[in-house]
Amino acid sequence: MASSAPAGAPLPGAEGFREDPVRLRRRIGRLSAVLRVACLIGALAFALGGLALLVLPGAFDWAVAHSGLPGAEEGIGFEERLVLVPLTALNIGLYVAALLLSARLFSVWREGEVFTEAAASAVAGIGLCLILTAVLSILTEPITSFVLTWDGAEGERAISLSLDGEMALSALTGSLLTVIGLVMRAGLMIAEENAEFV
Repeated sequence: MASSAPAGAPLPGAEGFREDPVRLRRRIGRLSAVLRVACLIGALAFALGGLALLVLPGAFDWAVAHSGLPGAEEGIGFEERLVLVPLTALNIGLYVAALLLSARLFSVWREGEVFTEAAASAVAGIGLCLILTAVLSILTEPITSFVLTWDGAEGERAISLSLDGEMALSALTGSLLTVIGLVMRAGLMIAEENAEFV
């Protein structure tokens, strides 16, 4: 007859999965420190790359000309630039914001504060940035193609739209992180309410 373990006792073989809490916190702290630096470097690279794209003479025109969209090979004028430059800047800004929020999250975890309001807000913020990035990615191509061909002859105007797995994955990941952040915040509120009754 199989014997059952007492209530509250660890399952057989589970001891190998347990780790010293102090050692685990140190490992999380070291890994978070490395990832924080990586996120800051990534944010700086995105910001400088985006600035170079928008400021350096001819850089933005070259990028548009090689985008493969209808009308891109004809170049862009002042009116088109008024729409495309802010759209590109917003896209880059969302990536930078997501990386900076990730750096903030790893900074909090580096200090050993795993379930805190700061961590929950950072997780939810990263999720929101990813959702907005996915939405903007879907809208960028049709807006860009329309702007590049809006002054063309009748029959030459075009609106291009494409969806891929990367957009769906970004939206799904963003939604998941947003929900996790909200769940963490709700858990903190419940813990604070329970602490008041103790």
